[in-house]
Amino acid sequence: MASLSIRCMNDGELTDLIFQVLISRMRRDGHCLLKTRPVKRLIKACTTEFQKEPTQLHLRGKFVIVGDLHGNIDDLISIFMNYGYPPETQYVLLGDYVDRGKNSIETLILLYALKLKFPQSIYLLRGNHESKSTKLFSGFKDECLVHLNKRCYSLFIKSFSYLPLAALLNHSIFCVHGGLSQSIIDITEIDRIEKPITDISLSIASDLLWSDPSPDVLKFSSSPRGNGCLFGSEIVDQFLGDNELSLIIRAHEFCPDGYKWSLENCLTVFSASDYMGTGNLGGVAVVSNSDNVKTFTFKKAENFKVIMPSWVFEESRGLKPFEPETAHATLEDIDFDATLLIL
Repeated sequence: MASLSIRCMNDGELTDLIFQVLISRMRRDGHCLLKTRPVKRLIKACTTEFQKEPTQLHLRGKFVIVGDLHGNIDDLISIFMNYGYPPETQYVLLGDYVDRGKNSIETLILLYALKLKFPQSIYLLRGNHESKSTKLFSGFKDECLVHLNKRCYSLFIKSFSYLPLAALLNHSIFCVHGGLSQSIIDITEIDRIEKPITDISLSIASDLLWSDPSPDVLKFSSSPRGNGCLFGSEIVDQFLGDNELSLIIRAHEFCPDGYKWSLENCLTVFSASDYMGTGNLGGVAVVSNSDNVKTFTFKKAENFKVIMPSWVFEESRGLKPFEPETAHATLEDIDFDATLLIL
């Protein structure tokens, strides 16, 4: 059920947007047939939802943890199909939803619509690519200008400034896009960071979004990325011990096998398969209520099948376009390049 605080989009409209994204995977061009007005309404509503969330989320339960997607909408849908769409399954996504892949817009529309429809079942953290400065060189801005417009791009950028920077799961597992910061000893310091964060070059935000673990470093060192830092096993052990935590789960780094244990208590997850044609596996981590963590990998899907949750099909059947100017797809519009299945 959609959040009661949503003023400008109702539950049926959100379901219809989700339907449009899922059904777009059966089009050979792979893009949604949506006009800009409903997209702008979606972004504004989701920005309001992000504004209500703290800079560091405190969550309890079982979660599927998703790493970098970089516009790979098919991998996102595959993850939902394999582990359950919200609200059946709870998700924490670690950022880098955009850039480099072909479907950053569809990825964000699906995530934002699900966030509004099931706000307690899906949580989006900020990655270093959720920033205006990063995007100028990595494709998302151009994608917006081609398929939407400059105003939609600006609204997306504003929404990114309200995304949480970290999540604490079950008082035990610290989730973040990049890594640790020399400026943070006590984890509660993240709670005191105020949003919006428009400039991620500021020290703490830059570290959380850009830093990397390194087996060649014991404490802290400068990063070859030019932002953030490298941190080693001594720092991880100290951070976990001081804050009574057991594990760090982060993203930000390409992993040929979908995940890697960068350090003993630091797990990296990378969820975009065949990233830029490299043939890599995608990966996710599943955190149980008892804080047991399991990793799973997947290959790039061949003969991709679109499996929709029953609530999308039932709510979208016979649903009229909610915006007169929305280029609304139906099954008859589709140039089939995949298979539609209903859960």
